[in-house]
Amino acid sequence: MIQEQDRANVIKRINREELAELTKQLVDISSPTGSEKAIGEFILAWHVRHNLKPVRQELGPDRVNAIGILEGRANGVSLTINGHMDTSYTGTEEDRMFCRALEPDSDLKGAIRDGKVFGLGASNMKSGLAAFMVAGKAIRESGISLKGDLILAAVAGEISRTPIGPYQSEAYRGEGTGTQHLLTHGIQSDYAIVADRSAHSIVWAQNGVAQFKISTFGDPHAAWGVTREEKPPEASSAILKMMKVLQAVDEWAA
Repeated sequence: MIQEQDRANVIKRINREELAELTKQLVDISSPTGSEKAIGEFILAWHVRHNLKPVRQELGPDRVNAIGILEGRANGVSLTINGHMDTSYTGTEEDRMFCRALEPDSDLKGAIRDGKVFGLGASNMKSGLAAFMVAGKAIRESGISLKGDLILAAVAGEISRTPIGPYQSEAYRGEGTGTQHLLTHGIQSDYAIVADRSAHSIVWAQNGVAQFKISTFGDPHAAWGVTREEKPPEASSAILKMMKVLQAVDEWAA
């Protein structure tokens, strides 16, 4: 375990204002799912400036994982701190129906007000990225010698978007795409922490995803000249059939 004086030496090097400013800078870089390259390159350059070993993984033309490594001096256990760079809203018309109320257009850019950082992705989860980046920098500057590697992994493609039907592009390749690439392309560790928000408590973790497309079919007909007895809506309306499916799924989920 770390000595108390070493712990204090690290903590005193963590600056609240620096952390807030870094979070704001990350927020100011647009990083929708499928377009994480710009923020990844920023993070890699930050690692270089602060003497953390940079590792760049390419997932596609506009996608990277940005990793910084503080190498250990002995054969100790290694730890990865993981966080995603993509955000759940991009400010586009297509996204308005998903989370318009969550991310108002007036709040897309970063801002520091009353001791808090605001902006698109500040809570989910660019503040987490900034936190472990600044922590890694503080450990490096303290001169403490770690036994095992500390791996700071900023990954692409965490946001949940289902690539189904017409929705086919890098923008719909989330659900752990970056972390899966990380682990299958040489960056592994004995232990890992995900720095996403949790209100400092134990929270549910998603340990698997199954994606389905469900279609219902009706019997379309004109509204006039046909009685409900002849064509019962529950038997002929695809919408009413889908409502039954949704209700059953919701009851199962509960």
